[in-house]
Amino acid sequence: MGLRLYPLSSYPLHIMPVMRDRPNYHIQARTVGYDKFLHAGKCTGTHIHLEVSPGVIDPRVVVSYNSTSAQREELLNIYNLATACDSALISLTRACPFYEGQAIGLAAHTIRYRGSETFGWEGVYTHLQPVGGLMPYAESVEDLVEQHFARYYTWSQAMEKAGIESHLFLKTGGSLLKSGWNPVRLNKLGTIEIRCIDSN
Repeated sequence: MGLRLYPLSSYPLHIMPVMRDRPNYHIQARTVGYDKFLHAGKCTGTHIHLEVSPGVIDPRVVVSYNSTSAQREELLNIYNLATACDSALISLTRACPFYEGQAIGLAAHTIRYRGSETFGWEGVYTHLQPVGGLMPYAESVEDLVEQHFARYYTWSQAMEKAGIESHLFLKTGGSLLKSGWNPVRLNKLGTIEIRCIDSN
């Protein structure tokens, strides 16, 4: 078939990835910019889902009003633990030190997916850190909920700036929880998802 496998998480040489032909991918590409979005196709990540009590995560309001204080405390603790583990997971799973034919010597998935204005890393979410960067620890469940609403608002503004009507995002399954691709996020599956690990 003319295919080759590279167990390095990122292809070390120049490549032109083909984006999945689904409306939600087209919305992302149009919003962040097609050239930036190509970085997402050049480096892959492994996702780990940490379970929390069933029903505590609610896609409509982030945290269920019916959850108990013990369930909310567990959610907050697991979320903050996953956030604390981010840098260690990046260090332990960093795959290929090459990206686009250059020996960058850094974690390509972190640089080219998250990006960072501070370090000058041009990535998919460099200018949309609330949507794709590592968020700070949540001091309370209310703080965690506020982070998610702020992320949704940031994503809505970015879509509007790109000329995308918000109903198109909602029509493709977009929601409060689907408006971000952060390294640690609450997932509509009812889990805390860790997305920072290279797929090596």
